[in-house]
Amino acid sequence: MAHPLSLLLAALGGAAVSLFFASDLWQPPPPSLAGTTANDPGEEVKRLGAELAELQKRLAERDSTDSRTAATPAVPPPDAEATITPTDLVMLERMLRELGEQHGSGVLRRYYTTRLPELAELLMRVWVETGAPQLAFVILRDIGVHLQGIHRAYPGVIVKKLREANDPLAHDAALLALRINIEDGRVIADLAKHDPQSALDALDAHERANAGDPNVAASLRDERCRLLMALKNMKDALPLFDQLLAEGNADEGLWQRLLELDPAAAASRLQGLIAKTEPDEAFGLELQLAKAVLAAGDRTAARTQLEALLQRNPDHGGVVELLAKVDQAAADEFLQRQVRERPSPVTWANLGRRLLAAGKTGEAHEAMWNSFLAAPNDLENQMRAIALAPEQFAERIVQHVRQNSRQLDGFDELLGDVGEVYWRAGQRDRAIAAWREAQQRDPGDGEWRYKLTRATAGRDPLGGGRDQEWWMDQDG
Repeated sequence: MAHPLSLLLAALGGAAVSLFFASDLWQPPPPSLAGTTANDPGEEVKRLGAELAELQKRLAERDSTDSRTAATPAVPPPDAEATITPTDLVMLERMLRELGEQHGSGVLRRYYTTRLPELAELLMRVWVETGAPQLAFVILRDIGVHLQGIHRAYPGVIVKKLREANDPLAHDAALLALRINIEDGRVIADLAKHDPQSALDALDAHERANAGDPNVAASLRDERCRLLMALKNMKDALPLFDQLLAEGNADEGLWQRLLELDPAAAASRLQGLIAKTEPDEAFGLELQLAKAVLAAGDRTAARTQLEALLQRNPDHGGVVELLAKVDQAAADEFLQRQVRERPSPVTWANLGRRLLAAGKTGEAHEAMWNSFLAAPNDLENQMRAIALAPEQFAERIVQHVRQNSRQLDGFDELLGDVGEVYWRAGQRDRAIAAWREAQQRDPGDGEWRYKLTRATAGRDPLGGGRDQEWWMDQDG
């Protein structure tokens, strides 16, 4: 097999440099870009705009004839708001020329000789970002699998993107990802949905290959239990679940799956745990038990348990939500009584959630507003109200705080949340205005500068985007 560096540089040459410089897409810049400036800035902008249009035309023509492009997804057009300015075009051409010079002079080869995983990650990232996860998979299959140090999340990101594209390569990518990291929980979850038996076979092969290591089977117990549950093989799954439970490693996902598949088994295990737990610490277990009892079909017993839990913690939204599944009228009556007898931000918020779930939008909005008014100067309550309120409440809350708060400590955080509400609602200008005011109020908070920089550049300000966080954006 060829050395990984040769493969990586060949991929870099083909994917990132050679195609550009060997094609007619790149042309030497006119003299005005090489160090002189046009006398008329308006004419310069027009000329650069024409160059951009011509570049886009040549890209379109190449995409229609290039056999490689025809066989793989085309690079998607920029986001509507991610406009390319003439200045951006000048900088782009300058940096691409620089990249070509580094490639041609051998600098890139020397730089990446000791950074092979970094280069492989760059290539995979470029293909994923430009809508070609198939080519990212090829890099992973032919190169990444032979390297130590590839970020553990990259294979999972590629699997996720292939699944989203309904590409049959997703299955091969998932099995390859398990070869790289047999304990990749995201890939296990993916195969649990699509092909749990193949994943189990991969676990078996890994255990056979490491038969001399007594810790291998224990380290894979969680993954094996999930896959057996996905196959509904409870005979083999329950002993593993009990081992995980004894170790304190049975997480919420496993409990939820057990509740769905065998509520009676879940109930018996929960009762055993509750008997060993101090009453003050058993609330969550008792709520899970009520879910198991309800899943087993005993609505009366479930209601009795839930009402007892509400006596101990009347503000617990999860208990109220489950009670509504048992008896909607009882849940509604309880919430209405709470806001009459002990109105608070939490009781109003719980009522608002319940009304919204019931489709009573107008009443829900009123409850949400009352939740905010119950403590309008409390920062935590402001955040809760913004999270609950629909987009049309954001400006109303901000204006109320401006007019009625004697002190505005933390107001930049409220503005930041409002900006996120606007951004998700597609109101870009209002989001930027909110973040700009937040930055003015707290110039030392880098969050607002970061969001403004990305938003004004047409990029998603709510995503990470930094190299070390890119995979988190993709996998979020």
